[in-house]
Amino acid sequence: MKKIKLLDNFAWAGWFHLALEQSIWKENVECIGYSEIDKFAKQVYGERFPGAKDLWSITEIDIDWLEDFDIVTGWFPCQDVSVAGKQSLEWGRTVLVEYLLQILEQKQPKYFVFENVKGLMSKKFDTFRESIFERIEQAGYGFSYKVLNTKDFWLPQNRERVFIVGWLSQN
Repeated sequence: MKKIKLLDNFAWAGWFHLALEQSIWKENVECIGYSEIDKFAKQVYGERFPGAKDLWSITEIDIDWLEDFDIVTGWFPCQDVSVAGKQSLEWGRTVLVEYLLQILEQKQPKYFVFENVKGLMSKKFDTFRESIFERIEQAGYGFSYKVLNTKDFWLPQNRERVFIVGWLSQN
């Protein structure tokens, strides 16, 4: 089976990387790099996936120098759109999704998975969310999104998250 190459952003402790390795791909996942700035999360990621290249912050990645990859993930910051947060894009954390969109536009990986809090889907952020969706479509991707709750997956918490999953539909 061909290795699937992963670029893991806002990677925290590598949950998506781990999920891929525990799926049908098993040992056929090759992480070309990950971006994360939290020192404790980076320590866990590095111990869990010792061969993965630490790219530090997504804001520091030179997209032109990235090797090709099949899937990009991004659990971009949610503080600005969370009901527990500021409910304002002025703080500037959630807008880091811009870097994920630039990666899609320039590198054109086959797939992507982005995650954020349910608050991204609120009416207050319609314009922001629709601008993200428009950029994804303009980059040549089909996509689907759904709000999922961790409690529906046998986890002892009630956390709603929106997952945006896409595939390259144009060559």
